[in-house]
Amino acid sequence: MDILLEALRRAPSAGNAQPWFFYAIKNKSLKKGLAEAAYGQNFFAKAPVVFVICTIPRISSSAYGKRGGNLNCIQDTAAAAENLLITATALGYGSCWVGPGSVPPGEPMRREIPKISAIID
Repeated sequence: MDILLEALRRAPSAGNAQPWFFYAIKNKSLKKGLAEAAYGQNFFAKAPVVFVICTIPRISSSAYGKRGGNLNCIQDTAAAAENLLITATALGYGSCWVGPGSVPPGEPMRREIPKISAIID
């Protein structure tokens, strides 16, 4: 787990702004809630851990204006996701990129799923 988290943290980002935060979810009910929010893609709820990668547009926009908040932060979190997928594969784990599901554009994922009281159980 530490190696995977480190892969996320070391991803490149515009101006090294690191406009992201991550959840590593092991809790079964939270994984089920995420699967439901992702249009019922229930297959990933069976994974031992589900990583949720979130962007913070205001961090990128403070350095790069509107383009930072609309584009750079998305590219930066995509790089973090790719780092995670490549590292997981290199370690022999299965991995899959799953979209945000029913979350409207610009709406944080954390509002879509049940309240997260324990990210890692």
